[in-house]
Amino acid sequence: MGFAAFRDVRCVPEAVAGTKIDTATARLFGKLSVPLGGPILHNPEDEIGSLARNQRTSVVGEEVNLSFEGDCTFEQLIYLLEMGIIANGSPTGESPYTWEYKHTLTEASTPQTFTFQFGDDEAVYDLEYCVAKSLQISGKMNSPMTMKADIFGRNFEPTTWDPAVGSLSDQTVEAMLGNKMRLYIDAAAGTIGTTEKATTIIAMDWKLETGYGPKMRGGANNYFAGLAQEKPKLTCDITAEFNSGIETEAGMWRAGTRRLFRVQVTGSGTKELTLDWSGVYTNFGELENENGVDVVKFTTELQLDTIFTDLFIAEVVNSVETLT
Repeated sequence: MGFAAFRDVRCVPEAVAGTKIDTATARLFGKLSVPLGGPILHNPEDEIGSLARNQRTSVVGEEVNLSFEGDCTFEQLIYLLEMGIIANGSPTGESPYTWEYKHTLTEASTPQTFTFQFGDDEAVYDLEYCVAKSLQISGKMNSPMTMKADIFGRNFEPTTWDPAVGSLSDQTVEAMLGNKMRLYIDAAAGTIGTTEKATTIIAMDWKLETGYGPKMRGGANNYFAGLAQEKPKLTCDITAEFNSGIETEAGMWRAGTRRLFRVQVTGSGTKELTLDWSGVYTNFGELENENGVDVVKFTTELQLDTIFTDLFIAEVVNSVETLT
């Protein structure tokens, strides 16, 4: 009998993409949703002179999709950014360390692939070549921020816990707090992060479609052979108090004017998350009443700027020197 209390989620960065590592050295704090395998089955209805619908089955492929969700912490968010944006390799600085994630516009990006190990006291499984196809960072008042990744991987196999149960040390983490979010909006071709919309932001959903997907090609295996990359898509839904500053932004939406955006979250000491992007408003919702105050929800989407020429940047400052 498998007990839910003994579920565990571990991962380890792969030295070579798609080469499984048996020892999963990092425990992820959150919940993993994953099927117990990913066979693509073919069950033909042959004309065999019988009422039986079919009599044979072939496994024609493998597709394993999983989803991870948990508190957004300064220490563990970098695992999702590594597998969803680009392999950072190593941070800059020295205690604190700065982990920066962004794409080079004119060449393909290489995400860090991971081996996942998960299960309970009844059974354990591993999955190689895990990459994120979408990421989400969310925050709201009086709550810890959350992070989510939709992930694909290959070669689902039964295994055993390595390290053994009870011998893996937990990482010390600090959750980001929704109350610590700060919103900055600046003019296109200006300096990002200059103008804070103070005491304005209420909630945020930063959502990235990474563009990464499995590339199926003929060969010796039923699972994917490598990665394909499409253009990433970033949208951010923000709920804010409707004040003079936000009414000005509604005017920018009506004019189709590009803006520079930053959402920043600070933690203890030097810990910090900074999300930067250039974009346009694609929606400004209706005014809603929150405890007697008008609030509004609006959506931004990427659009390249003439000065801020990165698609977007996600930067985390923490005390983590290396991925384990």
